[in-house]
Amino acid sequence: QPSGTPDWYTRTKGIAGINSPAETVMFVDSGTGFTSAGGQFGGMVDAPDGATAPNTLGWGGWGKDGALGPYGNASPRHTVGMNVSWVDGHVKWMKPAALAAGTNWNPDISQSDVVITDVTKYLWDTDDQGN
Repeated sequence: QPSGTPDWYTRTKGIAGINSPAETVMFVDSGTGFTSAGGQFGGMVDAPDGATAPNTLGWGGWGKDGALGPYGNASPRHTVGMNVSWVDGHVKWMKPAALAAGTNWNPDISQSDVVITDVTKYLWDTDDQGN
């Protein structure tokens, strides 16, 4: 791990440590890319609660003023939806609102106000605890 790199940036977890692999987001269609401190992060997509959850890897989250756009660099380029790859390996097309299930996200909310409201419906959490 490079000096000064936060622990969350390099944290890993095996599939056995993920409570619901068929219901946990792994990859999402991303935007065209962005740079931060000289690095290219074209494939990076924030979780909807990225601005409020302490254990979320990301630069913000979802919201009308999101640092990476309203969907955290996810790109709904397929009929206003995106392809989502899940930890168990299956792929499913979803609209942004469905992908933000379990949060209070909507297109008019600020990223700093997006929070998890129902951990049983939240799709971005590896331990089903909302963090």
